[in-house]
Amino acid sequence: MHQMSAAALAALVVFSGAPHGSHADAVSLQQAIDAGRKTSGALGVSAGIVADGKLVWSGQSGSSDIAGKVPITGRTMFALASVTKMFVATIAMRLVEEGKLRLDGPITPYVPSYLPNSSRVTLLELLGHTSGYRDDEDDPVILKWLDDPNHVWTRDQLERREGPPRFTPGSRFSYCNSCYVMLGGVIEKASGLTIGAELDRFIVDPLNLRNDVSIDPDRPLGFAHGYDLRKGKLVDTFAGARNFGVPTFDWGPVWTDGGIAATAVGVARFTDALFGGTLVSTGSLATMLAPGGKNEILESDKHDGRLWRGHSGFFDGFTAEAWYDSRRHLSIVVLANRTDDNDPATEVWNRLASAYDRIHP
Repeated sequence: MHQMSAAALAALVVFSGAPHGSHADAVSLQQAIDAGRKTSGALGVSAGIVADGKLVWSGQSGSSDIAGKVPITGRTMFALASVTKMFVATIAMRLVEEGKLRLDGPITPYVPSYLPNSSRVTLLELLGHTSGYRDDEDDPVILKWLDDPNHVWTRDQLERREGPPRFTPGSRFSYCNSCYVMLGGVIEKASGLTIGAELDRFIVDPLNLRNDVSIDPDRPLGFAHGYDLRKGKLVDTFAGARNFGVPTFDWGPVWTDGGIAATAVGVARFTDALFGGTLVSTGSLATMLAPGGKNEILESDKHDGRLWRGHSGFFDGFTAEAWYDSRRHLSIVVLANRTDDNDPATEVWNRLASAYDRIHP
C-alpha cells in the first residue's frame, strides 16, 4: 500500500477544506513542487496558494540544510530578496494616502543632504526604478563588504557610496536595489517610525502575520539556510554568521530592497490582500500596476497564456516568486533556498502554476 508523505498529508488537510478541493488535487500540487525541487536542485521549497482571500493549499518539500536534518515546514522562514520591494512599496503608498509623502515630490526632505541631486528625483522615480541612481550591487566596495556575513550595515554607509544619477530622472527604467534602500530612510523620515513599525502597522498587524513576516533581526526565527552554487559547488551562505546564525546581508531594516523574512503562506496572504484591494486604495494599486517601461513598481509575466503581476526575488541563497492572477483572484507563492543560473523558485512556481491550471482550467 502506498504511504503518503507527511508533506502531502499536510497539503491535503489545507486543500480539502477549500471549494472543489480533493485528495487527488492536493497530491498533484505536492507532486509538482517535489518534481520542481528535484529538477531545480533546490534543497528546500515552501509554497502557498490563496484564492479569493482564502488559503486553499500549502506545501513544502525538502530540507532547510544540506545535511537534510531539518525539514522545511509551513513555519520555515526564507529571505525574500526582492519580493521585499512589494512590501516596501505598499508602505510608501500608504504614507502617500496619509498625506505624509507625495509621489511627485522630490525626495530631498527625507534623505541625507550628501545624496547627490536629490531635488531632481521624486518618490515615484525611486519606487519605479527610474531615478538614475546606481544599483548598489554594481559597487565593488559594497560587494567586498558582502563577503562578511557579520558586517555591521547602516543605511548611511550604503547611501554614502551613491553617486549622481546616471541619466535624467524619469527618462528610463534601470533596476535599482539602492533606490529601495533609500526608500527605507524616506519612510522612516516621513512617518517618524522605524520601517519595522510601519511594516507592522500597515501589513503585519492588519493581516495577522506576526509569525509569518519579519524585518527584525533581534529575534530568532526558524530560518532555512541559503545555498549558492559557486564553481559547481553548493556553498552555505549562512556559514560563519553569528546573529541567530543568519548573515547580516540577508535580513534586517537596512535592507528595504530585500531584507524581509517570511513564510510562503505569509507572502501569499500579503499578495492576495495587496492585489485584492485590502491594503491600499484603488488609485494606489493602479499606480503600482502602471504599465512597464517606466516607473515599473510591480513586475508582470505570462504563464500558460495568463497575465500575472507581482515580483520575483533572487539573492545569495534564496529565490522567491510571488504572483497574482487578477482574473481568478489567485495568488501563488514559491520560496526556495538555493540560487544558481536556473533560478529554482521559478522552476517550481511554473510547475505548481501549471498543475493548478490543470485542476482549475
